[in-house]
Amino acid sequence: MFSLDYRLASEHPFPAAVDDAVAAYRALRAQGIAASSIVIAGDSAGGGLALGALLALRDAGDALPAGAILFSPWTDLKISGASMRTNEGRDPMFHATVFPAVAAQYLGDADATHPYASPLFADLAGLPPLLIQVGDTEVLLDDSTRLAERARAAGVEVDLQIWRKVPHIFQIWAPFMPEARRALRQNRDEFDRHSAHDLDGLIRALDHGRAVASFEPSYGEVAVRHLLKVVHEDGVDHCAEHRADRRNRLRRDLFADLHRKPRRDRLHELEQRGRSVTAQALGCDLAGRAIPTAPARRAR
Repeated sequence: MFSLDYRLASEHPFPAAVDDAVAAYRALRAQGIAASSIVIAGDSAGGGLALGALLALRDAGDALPAGAILFSPWTDLKISGASMRTNEGRDPMFHATVFPAVAAQYLGDADATHPYASPLFADLAGLPPLLIQVGDTEVLLDDSTRLAERARAAGVEVDLQIWRKVPHIFQIWAPFMPEARRALRQNRDEFDRHSAHDLDGLIRALDHGRAVASFEPSYGEVAVRHLLKVVHEDGVDHCAEHRADRRNRLRRDLFADLHRKPRRDRLHELEQRGRSVTAQALGCDLAGRAIPTAPARRAR
């Protein structure tokens, strides 16, 4: 698992993050890791970054990875999707009004339709298979549905999964949320069904855990790591099936006292604590090994 700490806007606007992602991918390749053993993953803005990196790599003639996993990717910095209006008030996390300011900070002087910034407007031909998950109440819903439509029209294999009444990047709550665990297992099943076709390289990469490059350095990587555990049959049960009292205790620990702090402090503390607490909830360290405080049960 490789999680990239790329440069962030507004101090480092576009294309700094894309440049960092491309450089990181090439560094993995320089270590002798085959492109077919790499999966690029990202959520939200990190999903758009993953796609931007794929496009930059394709245009430069690099060998492309086996595939990409995208959780609620932000692919349209013009913010032109109809779901920005139709899902306003239904999305439990975002209001559409926040996106123009965020896009402006990221873009700097760049055009909002630049294909590496807004992959929705790119020529998507030649990209590897894409697996996209998104919630039906998200304001970013159309960023996924339109991307899937355009990618398929360009000959790209796409698995678009729209989940009902789930929050943005719900996969991060796999330790506590049954829908998140089902979503990740459904990914595994989809890989299995396509193992004789173009997704074969993606399956091999996940099965062997060779390399997953995550371009979302906070909670998104937790979901990707959990997906790796789901694919490994010997890691499913002890990562996903824990006593309710342990789950509740960890949940209380994660959110204790956070509601009394300013929002910025809450987000910072969640980012600092989220990985270790979630790892405990999974019953695994972030390399997939059982941790001493959570006795593991082998899958039967």
